[in-house]
Amino acid sequence: MERPIDKMIREAMERGEFDNLPGKGKPLTHLDDYFSLPEELRLGFTVLGNANTPPYEVSLMNEINALKTELRAATTIQQQHELRRRIANKTAELQIRLEHLPKSS
Repeated sequence: MERPIDKMIREAMERGEFDNLPGKGKPLTHLDDYFSLPEELRLGFTVLGNANTPPYEVSLMNEINALKTELRAATTIQQQHELRRRIANKTAELQIRLEHLPKSS
């Protein structure tokens, strides 16, 4: 027996309502960042992000993702080297900040 919500989703798919969504066919890279967070912090960070007040660590993750996108588009070795350096620095800063967050028991 199909649940009402499943039926609604199936019918919307049949009508093609999901065919032109932004990011269609692209990987969900933000999920890697989400799951790299300690489990006890995920909900809080999600709530703050939805309220457009992400914690600094989430802003760092977004910066790192943006730099990775720039790196894929970089055309010179010099640009690639500089972007890799910036990614490494931001990633190290993020790891340090995450290590110092309070842990739940």
